[in-house]
Amino acid sequence: MNTNNSAFAIRTHKFSEREKVLYEYAVKYFGASNTFIACNTTKNNVNIPDQYNNITFNEGKILNDSGLFWHSDWSWRCGDYWYYALYNSLENYEYIWLCEPDVHFCNKDSGDFFKQFESINADFLSFGYGTAGNNLHFFHTSKVLEGTPMSCLFSFTRIKKTLLKTLFEKRVQLSLSFLNKKYKPNQYPNDEIFFSTTIKMLNYSNAKMEDFTSFDTRLFTANEDQAMTFEDAREIKGNFIIHPVLEEDIFLQKKNKSLYAKLNRNDSVSEWMRKILLKTKNKRLKKELRNQFIKVFNNYIEKL
Repeated sequence: MNTNNSAFAIRTHKFSEREKVLYEYAVKYFGASNTFIACNTTKNNVNIPDQYNNITFNEGKILNDSGLFWHSDWSWRCGDYWYYALYNSLENYEYIWLCEPDVHFCNKDSGDFFKQFESINADFLSFGYGTAGNNLHFFHTSKVLEGTPMSCLFSFTRIKKTLLKTLFEKRVQLSLSFLNKKYKPNQYPNDEIFFSTTIKMLNYSNAKMEDFTSFDTRLFTANEDQAMTFEDAREIKGNFIIHPVLEEDIFLQKKNKSLYAKLNRNDSVSEWMRKILLKTKNKRLKKELRNQFIKVFNNYIEKL
């Protein structure tokens, strides 16, 4: 039972089996009235059944006339925009949890995980919070921010709702420099860099979830090479939390993209492919992976 006045929202742009499973898991702890699907409907007219509480938004709804800079890939880059939409839509909550549908909990009772944080009063909770390494994909965007570059894994976080007003104002202030073309669009900070760096700069308190949970978090990573399918994740039982867990088509796309990138960098790919195929238990999917890898190789060779 939710005892610290929190809402749980799923960050998404669609409604599929993954959203349904995560929603029903969260309801067991947060209750139906405090669980939401927060859906960006910019590209699709998403049909969410009435029994699922939902908040839909886009550039022209809820956050319209907000002063935010709408980068061409904001729905991937700017997960914090979901928080701002929720701030404008939800009342009387102390905390908001935001979770992507590629996060998977292997246990049955969501209370086993979330009860562990009822007494943690940190302003911001995340996995992997710390100083940003210069090897991060978005590290270069930290140069337009004040303070020490920080980062986290933004796929699953919790924020104290009262902080969102200030963070939103800081994001709008930064947006103005991009709307006025002071900076190039590719310099616009992503959610992890912006939130983590700004929270540190403003001296808000933060805590790493991995320091307060008994759950095994070794499979919670940003490394897409460690991604698994929903089918494989469901076979793992116990107190594990896994990320990323992908639908089959997305899983295949990402593996193909990774292979092509490795070939272009002249990386060794034989051991990488062997590990991917060995980890894939579904025979049909393994066969499809082999076929896709062959196509990527052929396309690469044809361009030489």
